[in-house]
Amino acid sequence: MRNCATEFPNFPAMAIPAMGDGWSDQSWHNEPCPSFLHDESGVVLYCDHPDASQREWAEFSPPQLQFVQMATRCPVNGWQHGDDDRAVLNCANLIEAQDLLDSLAIGDSMPDALRMARLRLNQTTLEDARAIIAENDKAGKPCPDLRAGMLDIIGDQLAEKWARKIGLGFHPDTRGADYVPALSAADAAEYDRNIAELFALPGCPYARGLAAFERLGLIEGARPALCPPDLEWQGGSWIVSDLATGEAVLETYSRAVADAINRKRYAVHTAAQWLASLNMPKPA
Repeated sequence: MRNCATEFPNFPAMAIPAMGDGWSDQSWHNEPCPSFLHDESGVVLYCDHPDASQREWAEFSPPQLQFVQMATRCPVNGWQHGDDDRAVLNCANLIEAQDLLDSLAIGDSMPDALRMARLRLNQTTLEDARAIIAENDKAGKPCPDLRAGMLDIIGDQLAEKWARKIGLGFHPDTRGADYVPALSAADAAEYDRNIAELFALPGCPYARGLAAFERLGLIEGARPALCPPDLEWQGGSWIVSDLATGEAVLETYSRAVADAINRKRYAVHTAAQWLASLNMPKPA
């Protein structure tokens, strides 16, 4: 099987960073150095010889570790890129963070290096945040500010995860088994675990849910020109309906939420208005 050891038998193994899951060795002796493909994204890592004098085209003085993104994915041959060797040798840093290359160069594993690059680019994932907290907690002198920042990311992403899946019907007080349309049993169980975690975090879960609606464009952050109707004297709630389907998608007792509904996509009624509309004769 073709790999770095067979294609570049004299290449120092210690110069290749530890690769995580999802990377495959695609080294070929006709290329200037070993290379590794991340199949999901089409990113290729080229690992040049640590001794610049041993590089095939030393005049280009490329860094030891370089990234290139494949242009197209062929159903038969997989990810493809152009034939311009100079473009490969001088490939742009896909992650746009020199820190990533520095991190790999000092011996961090590929998952750790990518995680820190995403952190510096404000692209931290839920899994990244949990891993960073675990590493921080094990450190001799853990950083409280780093931990607090990662907890904020976890809370925001948990709320956004379910706001994205459920839509305006998402409410942290609702159990996974009580949603209509129903969640699958697996999703309901995962939802309950995530919401329990959300309530255990610092900060208000309801505010996180509202902020998630705003980030996803389900509601508008600014107060719209069309304000929701005032509640009747007996009080109650507002019903939000989808303008495209006429179906109710949310009931809220929060004026702030009713104020922020995107009126280009949704209508807002008082509960009394909505219930009255259900008793009105439908057009033939």
